[in-house]
Amino acid sequence: MSHGQSVSCTLACYPVDDVLGAHHLEIEAECLEIMSACFTDDPRDLTLRWGKVECELLEHMAAEEHMVFPDYQRADPENAQDLRDEHAVLREHALELGIAIQLHTIRREQLQLFVDQLRAHARHEEATLYRWAQGNLDASHRHTLLALVR
Repeated sequence: MSHGQSVSCTLACYPVDDVLGAHHLEIEAECLEIMSACFTDDPRDLTLRWGKVECELLEHMAAEEHMVFPDYQRADPENAQDLRDEHAVLREHALELGIAIQLHTIRREQLQLFVDQLRAHARHEEATLYRWAQGNLDASHRHTLLALVR
């Protein structure tokens, strides 16, 4: 077996909920770092750091929406729509935060609210979508999804 094949098997066999849940925690930790540095760091650095977090968040949600939501929609259409709605709210708030950071008007409370929303959304996905995905995503979809968020 080649190295590429062993990596593929490792990714495809790794629990979806572990990888995606860990990615949620990474994004949350980066938001908390930004929050603690909000008033002490160079504004340009803060803007760059936020850009990285926002990109990771948007890629994470896009991967879920592209790789998991279509099949999950058939299994639980109401919850799938709820998760899509939560993604839309998170995208909107991420955009608002990015603008506030660029304009140097960001407030700690804004970031805290965003982190709280991320945590609530993560709990929702972990209790529903990720459990479903672990038992229902085929190896190909699992491999692609996990590679996208690593």
